[in-house]
Amino acid sequence: MNKPTIKLPSGHTYVLEDSGWVAVYRDGRTVTVEIAPHMFWILLQHNLNELSSMTTQACLDASIRSEQCPPLPVEDIIRGGLTSNSAEWQMLALERAAEFDKTRLLEAEILQLVTSGKTQAIRHRALKLRARLKRQRAV
Repeated sequence: MNKPTIKLPSGHTYVLEDSGWVAVYRDGRTVTVEIAPHMFWILLQHNLNELSSMTTQACLDASIRSEQCPPLPVEDIIRGGLTSNSAEWQMLALERAAEFDKTRLLEAEILQLVTSGKTQAIRHRALKLRARLKRQRAV
């Protein structure tokens, strides 16, 4: 049986192994998001609906029902981007955090970017997202 596989045009490949998604290096080695979060950051270029569709399609292509296919570790991918030292990944991670239905789980990382984001635009976006979280909590 084929393993569910997501192949990006950039050459990055992600495979479902056992019960979790791993990134595949060119030499065939695999790593999890916990071990090498940077290997997953390219996925931040896609919105969460696109990522969900990619996962579903990969499972369908491997003849696995979508309800049996675990999602990509979106929370960990976003958290990794938020805590990266790259302005590009920080900004993309903030965009995905704003889409994420469990944004509160990322509140500490978002708060950190309010003061230590790489650019003023990142700090401002983090501040806006933090304010939105506060409003949601008040409701």
